[in-house]
Amino acid sequence: MKRMTTKQIEFEAGRIFGASWKNRDKSKGTLKEQLQAAIDNAENLPKTKLEMAKYILDCAGDES
Repeated sequence: MKRMTTKQIEFEAGRIFGASWKNRDKSKGTLKEQLQAAIDNAENLPKTKLEMAKYILDCAGDES
């Protein structure tokens, strides 16, 4: 599996979640935890975007 840099993860998550990702509280947990919370709270996210989000979560590895 490919590993992504923090900057790549931020960019891709911004494309998936839009303003809600860009305006999140960045002090709450690691990047991986924030991404998991965004996935858990994404109610109206299309299936393809949800799969993309889960993929970048897997690619995040141990990023902080």
